[in-house]
Amino acid sequence: MSAEVLSENPTPQSDARLRTESNRALIERAVKGSVFYPVVMLAMLLATEWSVEHVAVGWSVWAATFVSSSIRFVYLKHLLRHPASYTDRAPRPLPLVLFTPSVCFGAFAALSVLWFGTVSMTAVFVIVMTLGFAAGGTSSLAMSRRMHLAFLTTLLLPYIVAAASTGTREGISLSVLAMLFVVFMRREGAAANAAFVGLFERGLTLQNALATLESKHDELTRTNDSMKLVLDNIEQGLCIVDATGVIEPQTSRAFDAWFGAPAKETRLPDHFDDEAFGAQFEVSLDMLAGDILPPDVVIDQLPRTLQVGERHMSFGYRPIERDGRVLGLLVVATDETDTLAAREAEREQRELVKMFQLRARGPVAFHEFRSSSTRLVGQIAAADATLEQQLRALHTLKGNAGVVGVESLATLAHTLEDELAETRRPMNAEQTTRLEAAWAEASERMDVIAGRRQDAIEISTVEHQQLLDLIASNASHAQLSTVAESWTLESVSLRFESMARRARQLAGKLDKTLEIQIDVPPLRLARERWGSLWTACIHLITNAVDHGIEPADAREAADKQPNGQLSLSAHDLDGEVVIRVRDDGRGIDWARVSEKAEALGLPAKGKSALQDALFATGMSTRDNVTTTSGRGVGLSALAAEAHALGGRIEVESTLGEFTEFRIRVPKHAPATAAA
Repeated sequence: MSAEVLSENPTPQSDARLRTESNRALIERAVKGSVFYPVVMLAMLLATEWSVEHVAVGWSVWAATFVSSSIRFVYLKHLLRHPASYTDRAPRPLPLVLFTPSVCFGAFAALSVLWFGTVSMTAVFVIVMTLGFAAGGTSSLAMSRRMHLAFLTTLLLPYIVAAASTGTREGISLSVLAMLFVVFMRREGAAANAAFVGLFERGLTLQNALATLESKHDELTRTNDSMKLVLDNIEQGLCIVDATGVIEPQTSRAFDAWFGAPAKETRLPDHFDDEAFGAQFEVSLDMLAGDILPPDVVIDQLPRTLQVGERHMSFGYRPIERDGRVLGLLVVATDETDTLAAREAEREQRELVKMFQLRARGPVAFHEFRSSSTRLVGQIAAADATLEQQLRALHTLKGNAGVVGVESLATLAHTLEDELAETRRPMNAEQTTRLEAAWAEASERMDVIAGRRQDAIEISTVEHQQLLDLIASNASHAQLSTVAESWTLESVSLRFESMARRARQLAGKLDKTLEIQIDVPPLRLARERWGSLWTACIHLITNAVDHGIEPADAREAADKQPNGQLSLSAHDLDGEVVIRVRDDGRGIDWARVSEKAEALGLPAKGKSALQDALFATGMSTRDNVTTTSGRGVGLSALAAEAHALGGRIEVESTLGEFTEFRIRVPKHAPATAAA
């Protein structure tokens, strides 16, 4: 029992109850004393040979004693039947009727001494008187010293006077002895009274403390029952762990159902059968105990997810603090299985809508995305693929998937980029399997939408009008055949429209506004030869919108119009196709390129060296990686595709004004390559 409980003041209810119980015991003793006086006096009357002249007086005194004792008996019984009358103070000042039996008994003793003053009679009286004093209930624990003295004197004073009046040595000695007895009883009674009162008060304090403790125990029990009721009905898994990671006994029903009821002194990292979760939890717990970092920072590093069978759990943590010290953690586990399933279903619906939209814009673009993605996945999963080749292909795949809205594929590609950038090793079997499974799932949905046919031909209204004009002018069959055969090639304008859609989507995500100009004559190119280059060109669009075009406030500060300007063009110039992508953004910071090139160990002197460095793998003027840029892979992938076609890339840029990329590629493959 704690000292805090013992030091509490007794409650009024417990104080009244204990006083009532003590006073009842005292009054019951006094009831017994009321019977003592007439019974003892009757025994003395019957045992003594009284003379005729004295017997009437003796019986009269006995009658008075009997009547007063009866009245006292009735009064005390009344108190026992009505305890409210003695609960306020213990005891109330006793009425005179309580003293009358002792006065009569004292008078009887005095008469006995005067008439029969023998030594034997006196000794009997002293013994009987002492017994009567003890049995009469006069030594009340709550009675004052005055009350003690009153009882003593009513009993002994008549005897003292009678004994002294005999004039004998024996009488005087007995009277002196009686007076000493009075003094002794007064002093010892006071001491005993003080001791008894002290014991009573201590007992009262202890009993009240016990009552308070019992009350608090009942209150704690009710609180625990209420808490258990809450824990049993809450949908989350709750538990408390102390600073050493031990799980406290009170856990929610959901926690026990999901993870099993923890045994006594079980630590949370040991309770979850997951090495990664346990190791991360242990590290964070050690950091909390060592006060290495602020608690908020450490708690943010605690493990947040755990898979238990088919369930996906998320975890939240709340510190339990006292005086700035973290004493433990409230761990909140939430079953995210249904939520994740709903999100996955919603994502699939969005992807289906995007695929339908892509299909509605034309079967060629739809099937081109599928074929290019299939090719990229194959390049990535190839057994002899290098890390650099995989990074280029992943970055391109992510960009293409982002254009058409296949979020699952774009997200996975970004995740795999992170993993490869961390390990700096080619993909392992598990990573390859994840990528192939994701693409197979997306490809299957595309098959459902449009089937596997890829033999559709798209022509523009301009091209259709050109055919009509040739027919009207009686053009030769050779001319008409050449035009019809060109339709089997891919229209460059369709590629530019796809790039423009990507630019608008990305600008919307970055809160930027664009004006896009497309300048392309009726130009068609072989899909098999140019497909990979068009796929890689998406990186130019991403860089222009993300790196180049400034936000509206920055453009206004630079005295530019709020809308960014992006122009796309392609022309056939003497057997060479020139693809141009230009933006009026912030331009290339060549000093920053030089700094990054030196850090990568690349030549950085002169315009030609800087342009070559710009297309090197790992080159990026960004310090942080985002889902759209910052890895230094996009331009490297573009340069690799252009060089594979025998082409080259030219760059022109002025800091703060514009950037223009020109891709020059022979329209037709060299004869040796074709053979």
